[in-house]
Amino acid sequence: VEVPVQKADPKKELERLKGDWKTVSLEMGGEKLPDAVAEKLGFAFGPDRVTIKGKLAQGGGQYVVRDGSEDFPFTIDPAKKVAEIDIEIKEKEFAKGIYKFDGEELAVCLDYSRADRATKFETKDNPAHALYRLKKEKP
Repeated sequence: VEVPVQKADPKKELERLKGDWKTVSLEMGGEKLPDAVAEKLGFAFGPDRVTIKGKLAQGGGQYVVRDGSEDFPFTIDPAKKVAEIDIEIKEKEFAKGIYKFDGEELAVCLDYSRADRATKFETKDNPAHALYRLKKEKP
């Protein structure tokens, strides 16, 4: 017997997203980045904009996080089979992804190539996909 999928209310989902989230782990292209790198990154969700804290850069085969943060418009569609999130990185260019709440954690998988939507919470075989596992910071 198939159980009908509970369609999430976008307003309730936004309430759950709202606030500061710390990155507990980050995987890109199937490679788990060092925790020291991941923990310097974070997300702060507002009603329609997200601030991504820290700028991830790659140099000499190493990932580094530079200081600074950027603010981007975003939209969610929790009614999809796997909830979708689109972050507008540049005007009319989106990092398309999926997200799910997993207990205390939030998993977000984004495609930074702006080509396809990430469809699974894994990055193996796709260097442009980033999988963030986030934990909400206590106010």
